[in-house]
Amino acid sequence: LSGSLAAAPYFIISNYVSEKKAKEAAARSSVKIAGRDLLATWKLLVAMALVPALHVVYTFLFWVFLGETASIVYFFFMPFVCLLTVLSFEVSQKLYMSLIALMPQLMASASGVTVVAKRREVKEEVMKVIKEFDWDKSLRDNEEMKHLYKQLSQSNLMEGMEDDIDTCLPGLSSEE
Repeated sequence: LSGSLAAAPYFIISNYVSEKKAKEAAARSSVKIAGRDLLATWKLLVAMALVPALHVVYTFLFWVFLGETASIVYFFFMPFVCLLTVLSFEVSQKLYMSLIALMPQLMASASGVTVVAKRREVKEEVMKVIKEFDWDKSLRDNEEMKHLYKQLSQSNLMEGMEDDIDTCLPGLSSEE
């Protein structure tokens, strides 16, 4: 919580600046629709200036209100607190997003079966496209890949494992 409060000015300023720059870029360009590619760039640029400045300001405030010892402790240990804040925020955000995806599954169990069936259908369609455009051909025609496959298949046969060519290189038969 303390790291989030300390970083609040950065979050507010970086969001404002990055969104402003993204809108400007989208207005100037005939290619950009929303300018999302600039958001991260401007947030990083703002962070490079603002984070050290905030750290110095907060260290000064600690020195004024709490004394020299507190300011030295803050100066050296607050970056670790900020790192832990960022890491915990990322984990909590991932958890929140997974819970959002899980809620419809819990409310209607039939939708889970639908999602699994749709996933299978999309997987089959992707494999059809890969085979239609022959995107796996480069692996089959590559001599180094054939050599690696032969080594793998021979070592698997020696260990008593099944020889599954489609797992290693789809479309490459062991006779080649």
